Amino acid sequence: MHRREFLRAVAVAASSPQALAYSGQAGQGGWPIWASRAGETYYFDARTPEGYRIAQYLLRDIRANRVGFPHPYLLRSLAQIQAWWAQYGRHVCLEITSGLRTYQTNKSTEGAARASLHLPDERGRFFAVDFRPGNVALDVAARWLRAAGVGGIGLYVERGFLHADVGRPRVWVSK
Repeated sequence: MHRREFLRAVAVAASSPQALAYSGQAGQGGWPIWASRAGETYYFDARTPEGYRIAQYLLRDIRANRVGFPHPYLLRSLAQIQAWWAQYGRHVCLEITSGLRTYQTNKSTEGAARASLHLPDERGRFFAVDFRPGNVALDVAARWLRAAGVGGIGLYVERGFLHADVGRPRVWVSK
């Protein structure tokens, strides 16, 4: 898809009343997310208390068995890109590889930044997620994340996943 086609598709999808509720199953105006991790798959509305608890569970630090509080903008962005993709016939389950990280887990994670946005703040909130975008190419998914207003976008090409965070805008590619 060329840049102009991409921007046109984003504008059309963003102006669609179904942009954030692509299937109606999660309720009008919701943030429906379809995601999996460690063999468990969930479809949930991240704007509901039950859906937010599912997001906390999916994005937990598996090594430390600890949950945190994912930033709402992060969840909204994931729901938004899935809704846009669905408008074009791509129903994509996001495979979560990392969400919250304790300091111990972050220290033992290869290539992790010391001031990673995966780390919780004083209230237990965290601001980053790593995931595989199903049948969507990494570079294409990264452009959609940028259109959704995600701050930091990292493409980990050889490992086949994306990093998304709600920090300052920046993009990086790691082989």
